[in-house]
Amino acid sequence: MHIMEILKRLFHGKQKITPNLNKSECSVSNFFVSAGQKYPDGIRSNDIFSALLSQIQDGCLVISDNMSEIPDSMLDSFIHGKKKDMNRLISIVIPGTVKRIGNRAFAGCENLQEVVLEEGIEIIEHNVFTGCQKLKTIRLPASVKEIDGWAFYDSGLIEPVFSADGKRLIYYPQEWRITEYSVPEGVEEIGSRSFIQAKLLTKISLPHSLKRICSMAFIKCGFTEIAVSKDILIETCAFANFDHVIEIKREYEDALEASMEYCRIQGAPFLHCRQMKLPQEKFWKEEAFQVLAQKCSVGNVNAMEQMGDYFFGKVANKGENTFYQCAAQFWYTRAYRYGSKAAKQYLLALCEKNPNSRLNSPGIDENLRGIASGVLLNALGFLFFEEDRVYNLSGVDKEGVIEVSAWESDDGPDEDGFGIEEFYDWWYLNEYLILPEGIGYIHSYSYSDKRCNKEKFLALHDQVAEVKLQNIDNFVKK
Repeated sequence: MHIMEILKRLFHGKQKITPNLNKSECSVSNFFVSAGQKYPDGIRSNDIFSALLSQIQDGCLVISDNMSEIPDSMLDSFIHGKKKDMNRLISIVIPGTVKRIGNRAFAGCENLQEVVLEEGIEIIEHNVFTGCQKLKTIRLPASVKEIDGWAFYDSGLIEPVFSADGKRLIYYPQEWRITEYSVPEGVEEIGSRSFIQAKLLTKISLPHSLKRICSMAFIKCGFTEIAVSKDILIETCAFANFDHVIEIKREYEDALEASMEYCRIQGAPFLHCRQMKLPQEKFWKEEAFQVLAQKCSVGNVNAMEQMGDYFFGKVANKGENTFYQCAAQFWYTRAYRYGSKAAKQYLLALCEKNPNSRLNSPGIDENLRGIASGVLLNALGFLFFEEDRVYNLSGVDKEGVIEVSAWESDDGPDEDGFGIEEFYDWWYLNEYLILPEGIGYIHSYSYSDKRCNKEKFLALHDQVAEVKLQNIDNFVKK
């Protein structure tokens, strides 16, 4: 089919954008992937972009009600490299038949001043209006279900954006020249990335109606303190990447809870993982230590306490030693998370002495995330690992599974010096860093291989998660 015939089928009328291609010929959702990319029948994204520009009349573009989604980067002037042409676009009308507006759909439309979003639109993705500096206000329909502050990052908005019912604050203008702001009563949720780099904001007050502060709600803001009621749910990493220390005024049970929560809501581990020199003695090869480690590997909380005591005793008997001290802190923290009252008393004493402090840990944090050698992990009490390898641990996910990888080999560069590829072995371990019986691993896959074989990795992950569920079920039945 000739390119002009396809474009005629795409766009009907003077102001309408009407994609009407057969999916077997060419999917409309794939038309705007990247500038210059070739499509079936010789169509390029720039051809479609040019056809869209031809639909602009008197500065206005009306999206056809035959369109169910606006593809990623549809009118992104940065990607298409045609800022000058996009200066003609002043207003856009998007009908409710459009359910999703894709990433960066209108990014860089510098003269865009008005956007009409009709009822029915459900999803507005990231950076949709990035760089739209003349866009000063916008109103969202009640139908919008998915959106966060990134949709309006680096736009020209001069007032906050709320959900249609006013219960969710979605975006606070990063360049708004106001130093003090009170979130209005009635707002129940501060959404993700609502306050992005609001560095001029030095004071903020929260309403009594507030129930939740979402992850990444506050990023690099200017205020140094904020009062948050105990009743408000603060998600992990709600206050992220601040350039300075912030004080979060909130009621806590004790100094330990305050320290752990302070770390959690800023997206930092309570245990700061460090690489460190091991002691000369290879105590991890002793039978008594290995028996204790085996008990820890099945979730025995008393054994975890004893492991902490073991390392603490090493500190007392052999003088100050960084590894022993940090290993004791790791195991007391781990025992506390599994319900140990004795471990809590030890950690509480440390936190009372140094409020809002972070403790150190060998190689991995309390969520089992970090990079560590096998011998360090053995010395810490995890015997699964081979001494002469280095492991990358992803941390415990919501199913209680940890993805672990270790370098296996590499494919040397081509004759021109390029094309090197590294391969890794991949495991999915349970929350005690043990490979459940009968579960295998994936041998020698690169990151590219991993991306192309998602189902294989997911299946292995789910096997480990299923074993955990079965163990919990058996425990409950007993």
